[in-house]
Amino acid sequence: MTWEERDEQTYEDKSSWERGEWDNEPDRIEWRHNGRPCLIVRNNSGALCGYASVAEGHPRFGQKDRGELDCHGGVTYEDFCVEGGKICHVPKPGEPDRVWWFGFDCAHSGEYSAMAYPEDLRRRFHNEPWERYCSVGYVRRQVEQLAEQLDRIGRGEPAREE
Repeated sequence: MTWEERDEQTYEDKSSWERGEWDNEPDRIEWRHNGRPCLIVRNNSGALCGYASVAEGHPRFGQKDRGELDCHGGVTYEDFCVEGGKICHVPKPGEPDRVWWFGFDCAHSGEYSAMAYPEDLRRRFHNEPWERYCSVGYVRRQVEQLAEQLDRIGRGEPAREE
């Protein structure tokens, strides 16, 4: 499935959120990059998170990141699909349903999360303006870079290009 053929879902009620580019973004996107299931999921703070999967037989299947994967803010999620949860894919014909996900979030210091942290709260807790919202486009690029690193590891190469 190409990015253009992605599956999108919107489930968050954003009516009470500050206005921003998230207004017209989906809350969950599933697609394939180089045949690898990938996800973007909006977390409960309103920030986007990105995920790339590996199937059984991949050297990192069922394993924690060893610090070799380079993604936005570092890997913050490593696990199998969550039954009935948002971090899971709908397998295509011939695809395994049991995959191991590597993911990251975009809710780090200085990153904008409209739902959980209105401007006055951001300044009170962090004493700094939050400058950056990680959009669907940005997160997609990060997920695809993560997927490409997993591809290299699967071929027995270093995760990062030298």
